[in-house]
Amino acid sequence: MLRLAMGQFDLEYWLGKYSVPIRRGPVPYPNGDRGARRWVLESCPWNNHADSSAFLIEFGSGAISAGCHHNSCQGFGWRDFRFSFEPGYDPSRTESGGSSEGTKPELSITNLADVVPKSVAWLWSGRIPLGKMTVVAEEPDLGKSFLTLDMATRVSDRGARWPDGAPVPHGNIVIVTAEDDLEDTIRPRLNALGAVAANVDSIGLLVRDGEKDVALSLPDHLPQIEEAIIKRNVILLIIDPLLAFTGGRRVDSYKQSEVRPLLTRLASLAQRTECAVVCVMHLNKNEKIQNPLNRISDSIAFAATARSVLGVAEHPDDPNLRVLVSIKHNLSARPLDLAYQISGNRSDEVGTFEWSSEPVAINWRNIFTKKENLTKVRVADHFLDQVLSQGSVESEILFEKAQHLEISMSALNRCQGQSESVPAGRSKTVPVDAAA
Repeated sequence: MLRLAMGQFDLEYWLGKYSVPIRRGPVPYPNGDRGARRWVLESCPWNNHADSSAFLIEFGSGAISAGCHHNSCQGFGWRDFRFSFEPGYDPSRTESGGSSEGTKPELSITNLADVVPKSVAWLWSGRIPLGKMTVVAEEPDLGKSFLTLDMATRVSDRGARWPDGAPVPHGNIVIVTAEDDLEDTIRPRLNALGAVAANVDSIGLLVRDGEKDVALSLPDHLPQIEEAIIKRNVILLIIDPLLAFTGGRRVDSYKQSEVRPLLTRLASLAQRTECAVVCVMHLNKNEKIQNPLNRISDSIAFAATARSVLGVAEHPDDPNLRVLVSIKHNLSARPLDLAYQISGNRSDEVGTFEWSSEPVAINWRNIFTKKENLTKVRVADHFLDQVLSQGSVESEILFEKAQHLEISMSALNRCQGQSESVPAGRSKTVPVDAAA
């Protein structure tokens, strides 16, 4: 039961605002105090019981109670009920008569003179900030799970360093995964990487709720996840993949209005616990989109909420290499691009994960676009290199020669900034032999 001062919370207004399905009510509730009222719901929000067993009670004192008479719903209350309908509501908050909730919310305003500046704390300098949300986005089957386990391994091992030489803070890790089995994949890979397994925990996919098991979901179980982070002193939470835990049909990943409240809660959890939250996501299949941020799932909200976005793609010149690049870096200068390789992960082999010894020099924007388009750009770039190797000629002649070789203007334009070749569409001289 939640106790509020009279007038602080208008329950009838709230029920209408969030379209809570009511079967009947309000009616006087004789078992309560003077003025107590009771509503019977069409169904309960926890296990969908539709037999008039779910109820809401508002007592004359302003206290609110919610529940369902079925044993499987025991333990749920008003905060749980409110969380089921109100986007952005945090059931872990303490609500009292002095709260600012109700029909006239009060803004939280901070004068910047009262803010004490502090530096960004990093799990991996320039790439993964502590206390904030990071997204790792990739094409399918490029080893992102192995990549995040390598991150977990380094955090678990005291005195470790990142592939670029930066020191690794030592701490505990929690992994939430929907794709890999603990016994035959996660633990063998951690062993192969040299992890201190005692510092790594995994949250199961099912949550015991009364007499039944329910699927783990961020909308329902963020408070429990936060409790686990605090209890275990966790500094790295890995969610792989994020969309497996967003609540299914309850949160439409295409709608920012539904995605944003959940991501805001996740980001707030990271801030409160000072834990780095790393969320794995897949890029959508629209390879014609040039900005990879717009290919992360179905809504730009995922990339917008994250303070850092790392992308994984196949190396354009070596299909055995995977490239880790910084797509979004709000809190630092853009770090160098790195590469890694996975080998031997067929049959019963665990596989070998190995970082390249040196940073890679690539045009990272091109590695996330359609491979067919990349091939055309490479042909155009090679053509311009040949053209520039000798005398000069007017750009109009260059374009005529390119057209003869079926090299498009768009491919020439995309070469701009990648070499010292002539920017397409401008009147400039280029090597004479282009006209030969």
